Amino acid sequence: MKALYLFLLALPIFVFGYRFYAKYLVLSTHPLDDETATPAHQDRPNSEYSPAPKALLYAHHLASISGGTTIIGVTLAVAWGWIPAFLWIVTGTVIAAGVYGLSMMWWSLQHEGADPAGLGGALLGTTTQHGIRLLGIGLLVMLMGLLALIIGQLLDRYPTMVLAFWLQIPLALGLAAVWRRHPRTGLWLLLPMPLLLLAAVIGADILPLDIGGAVNLKFADLTLLRIDATFIWIALVLVYGALATRAPVETCARPRSAMATCLAVIMVLAIIIASTIDLTPVVAPTFNTEALNLGITPWLFILLSGGALAGYHGLIASGSTLRQLDRQSDARAIGYGGALGDGLIALSVLVVCSAGYANLDAWQQSYAGWDALNHPGDVLNQFLQALANLLAVFGLRPGTSQPMAALVLASLALATIETGLRVLRQLLAPGLSTLPIRRLQKPGQQAWLAAGLVGLLAVADGAGSGALGLWPVMLSANQIFAGLMLIMIWLYLRRGAKPTLAVGLPLGLILITANWALITQFIGWFETRSWIRLGVAGLLLGFELWVMITVAIRYKSLCGMNDDTKVEAQ
Repeated sequence: MKALYLFLLALPIFVFGYRFYAKYLVLSTHPLDDETATPAHQDRPNSEYSPAPKALLYAHHLASISGGTTIIGVTLAVAWGWIPAFLWIVTGTVIAAGVYGLSMMWWSLQHEGADPAGLGGALLGTTTQHGIRLLGIGLLVMLMGLLALIIGQLLDRYPTMVLAFWLQIPLALGLAAVWRRHPRTGLWLLLPMPLLLLAAVIGADILPLDIGGAVNLKFADLTLLRIDATFIWIALVLVYGALATRAPVETCARPRSAMATCLAVIMVLAIIIASTIDLTPVVAPTFNTEALNLGITPWLFILLSGGALAGYHGLIASGSTLRQLDRQSDARAIGYGGALGDGLIALSVLVVCSAGYANLDAWQQSYAGWDALNHPGDVLNQFLQALANLLAVFGLRPGTSQPMAALVLASLALATIETGLRVLRQLLAPGLSTLPIRRLQKPGQQAWLAAGLVGLLAVADGAGSGALGLWPVMLSANQIFAGLMLIMIWLYLRRGAKPTLAVGLPLGLILITANWALITQFIGWFETRSWIRLGVAGLLLGFELWVMITVAIRYKSLCGMNDDTKVEAQ
């Protein structure tokens, strides 16, 4: 099997999904009316509401949902063989992730741009609203703590990308200033920016920017804090994130994340072209169920669903992207099309991890066991090494191609942090407004608090790797949050007498796999006495059960009302 054939098989299915299946959803269950104003055009004293051109908003949304979890998840999932990973990436993107993204945006449009907590409260009551808000806060803090740590490690490991990474901020500010003064200027200004950033990586090979040395704060041989390059980069990333969150989204975050998407497009095109030039063969096994001593289910689905079919995708889609939607019909391209874009990135990662090795022996050595793959930072490094092997056809040495690819990964992760901090601030605001501390009722102070919570988790163990300990919990929470959103969308559609099969398919799969994985982990954490993970898992399962019971009660009540209506009609 040639790697190029995977693209040739998948791309027509993605086109079919957008052209026909997404259109069917809009016509049957998710009507979008351009005659009705979107929340971005309503008079609101909030800088989060800012209409954007469809292409620019698509780029912003795609960068925000891709983050690093898509790349990490696919790199891990290839350990079970390329066929199961390929099948789920293609089918899962078309029938599950795209449906989820479009459904979240459509549901929020029906409630004037409400976030998931507000949507759940309107459907199931105040208790559910508070639970979803707390779950969303926990999920975002874990996710962004992990991403901030990954960015810090990449900046420390690849000093030649540091200059280009931070250069994105003044470039984004310049783009925003041009568009503000000359609104009719097209998005063509974005095109040279990625090339400039990649050129900066090559130029920095002569003058790399690096931070050396470390300071260990210890008490009775216990490390309280380790201040090294990774710690400093984490702090700088979160300071920037808080400042970007305080400013209107069009000032910096939106153009900068659009640049990140352009970088990702260049990376995907480079992978496709490299696969075409050499007709690179796939060396990974078709199936490899025994290598990790773990069954292919549910772990494969959990890892591959960590991108577009994830809880934070719903939080970003309804809590941020929707508030920038210019027309309702744009939700199809951005909600469903954004999931397809994430699926294309996932497919490219699959090609890299399946064909970026000299032979099967080299692949097997890289995928030696689960323990070697259970560290997200090491997983990204493994992907970068395989990508450097694949891009060698262009004459790029690993010392150049790896920092360039690391720039893409760090830029995507930063986009998720930028948007995630905005959504986290919104989720924190209702609770902070009840406190007697007036400073915490101001959006600017809430942004600093949100960044502080993420930073504390990122370095919680004192050695700059606290967020890594909650990586398995974050995966399960991500999927369970998405499952809760889908089950509430299902009930909302039932209440409106609309077809529910399109939502029911991903709902059934995600509930089975997410709970299967979480219960399996729950047993393991109990045996190893991992009390923090065990407590979080227990809260997740308890809240999920509460929501499912509430949905069942509401559904039974709805059926009873329909039966009464039929009797009266007779």
